[in-house]
Amino acid sequence: MAAGAANRRDHCNHRERGRDDAGRARQRDPRFPLASAPWSRVAVVRAAGDGSDGGGGDADVVGRTVGPSDSRTVISPDHAFPSDGPTVRPSDVFLGADAGGSHSTVVIGTADLTILGRADGPPASMKPGGAAASAAVLGETARRAATQARIDLPTERAVVAAAGAGRAQEQAELAAALIHGGLARHVRVMADGEVALSTAFPDGTGILVNAGTGSIAYARDPGGQVHRVGGYGWQLGDEGGGYWLGRRALDGAARAQDGRGEGSTLLARLLGALGLQTFDDLMRWSSSPW
Repeated sequence: MAAGAANRRDHCNHRERGRDDAGRARQRDPRFPLASAPWSRVAVVRAAGDGSDGGGGDADVVGRTVGPSDSRTVISPDHAFPSDGPTVRPSDVFLGADAGGSHSTVVIGTADLTILGRADGPPASMKPGGAAASAAVLGETARRAATQARIDLPTERAVVAAAGAGRAQEQAELAAALIHGGLARHVRVMADGEVALSTAFPDGTGILVNAGTGSIAYARDPGGQVHRVGGYGWQLGDEGGGYWLGRRALDGAARAQDGRGEGSTLLARLLGALGLQTFDDLMRWSSSPW
């Protein structure tokens, strides 16, 4: 616990050193509120695991102060799984879920951040009309976490950070499906980027860039207003996200095959990484139903 307290204290010190001077004046471009924001604190959410699909590990929130100190720290609670303690009641615990586009995670713990159970599962991001499917994945993952925590579902309260749930309609639909499925009696669904923003900067302003399967940026200005850029899906954007990067790699491989551009080693390296021999193999791989 002492080490955890020291880490949190060091993180707070990093944030304090990254604050702007109160009297500093900067120009803002109203068209791009994040690009010209007068805030010195930025967090980047990235995949930290080495799963074969790019999402097999946890998501770390990395807080970076932009300035002379340029320090960086990882924000995470102390993971303490009690081995032989008394069984707690569902009303005494909280359930938190991360419903991402590459994988999902459910954690059950107490108010003092003691983690009682945790389980990872398949993707559970929210899509229009897909509340039941997302809830089914989260429900199965939550049951495994509850078994580890030695409690019965539903818990009293749950918060779900879901990719694709940035609109009120999707949030309400997923919350209703989770309550109906017995996850918790009271469920709050939020956009995953908004939850990460609050985690990285619980006490004020900051900018968060979430680069996962897709990409999105959130910021909270000095007045408390939250701004959002991106997060519209691969059809309309998601620049810098995992899907976008993979699609760019395949495009570069095709250009190299045709001799377009200045040439590239990307095709050979891509074939090697996938265990393939020829471009025809790559074509069959890219059109496979997975």
